Amino acid sequence: MLLVHANGFHGRVFDPVVKCLFARARHRGRAVRVISFDMRAHGGSTVPVSWSASEKKNNLRWNKFADDVLAVVGFVKNAKLNLHVIGHSLGAHAALRAEARCPGTFKSIYAFEPIFMVDAAKLGRGNVFSPDLTTAARKRKERFASKATALAVFKSKPPMNAFHAKAVASYVEYGFVEDTGDTSTATNDGEKQTHGAGVRLAMSKENEALVFANGGEEREVNFLLCDADGASLITCPHVTIARGSTQAGHDKSLVPFPAAMAPIVANVTGGALETHSEWNHFGPLCDPESFTSSVWEHCERSERAGSDPRSLALRRESTVRARL
Repeated sequence: MLLVHANGFHGRVFDPVVKCLFARARHRGRAVRVISFDMRAHGGSTVPVSWSASEKKNNLRWNKFADDVLAVVGFVKNAKLNLHVIGHSLGAHAALRAEARCPGTFKSIYAFEPIFMVDAAKLGRGNVFSPDLTTAARKRKERFASKATALAVFKSKPPMNAFHAKAVASYVEYGFVEDTGDTSTATNDGEKQTHGAGVRLAMSKENEALVFANGGEEREVNFLLCDADGASLITCPHVTIARGSTQAGHDKSLVPFPAAMAPIVANVTGGALETHSEWNHFGPLCDPESFTSSVWEHCERSERAGSDPRSLALRRESTVRARL
């Protein structure tokens, strides 16, 4: 199983999910190999200091994250493993883009709230809530006196105060690097401000914001996952598009954008749509036990139904059974 993380996170936030997957595998008498990794600019995958602003923008476009998925797949395929991919948000987008680019890459795809651009008119009735994540990312605090201080802050504030404790701990442990004091940033008046020793986010808030901003420039989902005739490029026979609650936590009259968009992605890919009303967009990190249960059932359905990656008919048949 290949786990692909969301923007601003890294592969180790899935640690509690991995633990649950291993526990379920032991219970079922199965063997499973679980792989997670840091996409470019996240965690341990650092941005080259030589990149200019334009190079950084171009190299942090969303199609590039599909490149990262395929690079990892190339390594895994050399080991001759059948690969189920499980993606979250940007990671789910990257997994679907990777499959569309190289059909037959995955044995199955489980995509939790993949983010794509869609015409607002296609989102259906109701008011869709889509926060300004680019601005929010730029307001993040990215330097702390220590990892312990950072952990205390993240555990006390939304959204991470609702995360599984191990997910938050792993986010901090593997998402921060030493801030030695020899780095400086420009203040609004152009003066240089040197930062003291401590820790800082491995992925800067500006890089996270840039990834969010680049997402807003993406083409619509059908143009990315379909050919010129409108046929889906996703030939993987077993696709599940999962989503969380269709009610925003702060206002039940609003529909979160990822949840509103999920049925459209399911229709474009021919995937089964699952709704988990008890989750929000961070469901995999808040409730790894239930998330693992959903993922495992998806993988077992795909294995029972067969493994021919070229059979669109099989995928549609599997979709009907999953919905029933």
